[in-house]
Amino acid sequence: LEDEEKAGVDLQEKLGVKSIAEMRALPADSIIKVAHTMGNLRFAPIRDGSFLPVDLDKSFIEGKFNQVDFLGGWVTGDGAVLGNTKTTPEEFIKKINESYGKKAAKLLTLLPHGNAEEASASLMKMNLINFGVLSPYRLSKYNSKRAYIYEFSHVPAAKPNFPDYGAFHTSEVPYALHTLHLWDRPWQHSDILLEEDMSKYWINFIRSGNPNGPSLPDWKTYHSGFSLEFGDSVQGKSNLYKDILEVLSSE
Repeated sequence: LEDEEKAGVDLQEKLGVKSIAEMRALPADSIIKVAHTMGNLRFAPIRDGSFLPVDLDKSFIEGKFNQVDFLGGWVTGDGAVLGNTKTTPEEFIKKINESYGKKAAKLLTLLPHGNAEEASASLMKMNLINFGVLSPYRLSKYNSKRAYIYEFSHVPAAKPNFPDYGAFHTSEVPYALHTLHLWDRPWQHSDILLEEDMSKYWINFIRSGNPNGPSLPDWKTYHSGFSLEFGDSVQGKSNLYKDILEVLSSE
């Protein structure tokens, strides 16, 4: 809270106003324009002792969240969301040590980094885990209800004259919501089949809290270490990223 309050005062000074009331009277775009010059300043909930009373990890561990049937997952391209993933072994080791403290040594034994190619791939994996995997993992691990986890690796049909971002962030959404027809892409038969399966799973889950149904590959709960991969085919996976997730979730 103290850190974010200081950032708020710094923003107020850069805006040249004397109170929160004056800040509220400013056009939003003028505030955002100045905020973008201040590095890591972000407009997001913080642990303030009121709205977010305790650390999120502690909330998960103590079961202090809404215990409901849960379906969630990530897209393999989420590893690129946090920015550049090109690195050297030396830079990678430094980053892991700075970011993970006493957990760093164990993580470095699990993450290949003998050369730039390995180090960059390991950085991409850690970005993916931190951005997309950790939250659904914790929601599932500490959830007393049913939990179903997916990883989406399917690359949507390429759009002419448009960059190919692979399995990019949110690319699974139109498959799950059965809205490929709203996208201007030359959809292939494999895309249509995947849309049919994913949307059936989602509708089944909405109806009953269980995504399974006739003609669909069995989707076991995550408590068994099972997750479903939506790739060029739909198939089960066991204990994805298990060793790294256990280290990150350890005391």
